[in-house]
Amino acid sequence: MKIAQQHAAIAAIIILSGSLPSCVMPDPMFTQNAGMIQDINYPSSKIVGTWASVQVAAIQTDTVKMEDKTYYEFFSNGRGKTRQSSKNRATGSSISMEANFRWKYQGANTWKIMLPASSEYRVIDNQNMAMGNVAAREGQLRYYQGNLYEMDTRQIWVRATAENIANLAKRHRENDPIIQLNLDEAQ
Repeated sequence: MKIAQQHAAIAAIIILSGSLPSCVMPDPMFTQNAGMIQDINYPSSKIVGTWASVQVAAIQTDTVKMEDKTYYEFFSNGRGKTRQSSKNRATGSSISMEANFRWKYQGANTWKIMLPASSEYRVIDNQNMAMGNVAAREGQLRYYQGNLYEMDTRQIWVRATAENIANLAKRHRENDPIIQLNLDEAQ
C-alpha cells in the first residue's frame, strides 16, 4: 500500500507540474530582486565570460537527478558553450554533458539565449543516469548587481568563481524540497 501511495503522489505531481525533472526549486533571491532590474543599455559584451547556475529539484527521489550545475561560457561573437553536470546525491549516479548555444543582445538590459535540444548535447561522462529529452528553448537574461537573472526559469546565474558557485549551491541546498521520496525504502 505504501508503494501505491507514493506512486500516486508522484503521478499527481507529474500531472500538476507537467514533468518531474523540470520541477526545480526557485532561487529564493530571484523573487526578492527581479522587480528591481532596470532597463539599462549595457554594452552587449557585459555578459561575455563564464557564468554558472545551480538547480535543486523540488521533488527529490532516489531515482531521478536532484541537483544540476550548469556553466555557460559566452563568447563575444554571439556563440557559447554550456556544460551541465547532474547528480543524485542519494545514489551517487551522475551525468555530464556539453553543447554549443547562441545568444544575442536585444538592448535595454535584455539578452536572448538559444539553447539546443538534448539531442544536440554530447555526453562527457555517465555514471548510471539517463539524459532525458528536452526540446530546444530560448531564455531571457537580465543583469543585476553582478548576476544574471534567467527570467523564464526564475534562476540566478553567478560569475563562475569557486566562491560564487559554493555560495549559490549553499543557498539552493538550504531551500527545502517540496517532497522527498525514497522509493527504495518502500519496497
